[in-house]
Amino acid sequence: MKKLALIAVLLAVVAGACAREARQLDAARDRWEASGITSYRYDIVVRCFCPPLDATVEVIDGVVVSTKPLTEGPLALEGRTIEQLFDDLEQELGADGRGDYTVVYHPEYGYPTRVVADPIKAAIDDEYTYEVLLITR
Repeated sequence: MKKLALIAVLLAVVAGACAREARQLDAARDRWEASGITSYRYDIVVRCFCPPLDATVEVIDGVVVSTKPLTEGPLALEGRTIEQLFDDLEQELGADGRGDYTVVYHPEYGYPTRVVADPIKAAIDDEYTYEVLLITR
């Protein structure tokens, strides 16, 4: 009986954390949409168990028009709009619940400025971090 009660408490804590993350994501996305920004440029740096990935991404009227690496590297980073970054986050946060995510959103515009992810806590070398370093209109 005690084990069942403990499991119920743990499930409630996990469900509460997932709901909080979803509310934060929704509020951040609302701030981004309210900003009305559709054309912008941002720098993104990805850190993972991989070669360096970074880029300057330019978006005009909601469409990625260019992606240029910030540094020389063997891999190209695919350009994503801020809306696509939100969609990616929503998908990951709503996945099977095995991951651990810390997301920092811009206080005014809502876009994710830093994501620290461990998609599968029991796995090794799946962790990554990305930062949106600069956004200009």
